Amino acid sequence: MNNSQKISKIVSLFIFTLCLVTFSNCSDDDIFKDSDNDKIKDSVDACPNTSPGETVDANGCSDSQKDTDEDGVTDGLDLCPDTPSGDSIDLNGCSYIYLD
Repeated sequence: MNNSQKISKIVSLFIFTLCLVTFSNCSDDDIFKDSDNDKIKDSVDACPNTSPGETVDANGCSDSQKDTDEDGVTDGLDLCPDTPSGDSIDLNGCSYIYLD
């Protein structure tokens, strides 16, 4: 069992315990639900609307949902994934200063 699976189990147990303590109407579906079928439970899924078939990281996010260098171009489309912060970029995520 890897760390993300351990964390997922701990979070699920926490949510289940919280439901019991607060006497909420929580069901197994609430605790173990995975709406986008990416194998990351909704309770710990940082990107709950992953498209079918996309590979996700431990947080449930695919490259099409992440923007690691925060330049406004998602990682799946970003041809320059390490653009320095604040640089003006083109539609491919590349700084204009490097496009000579």
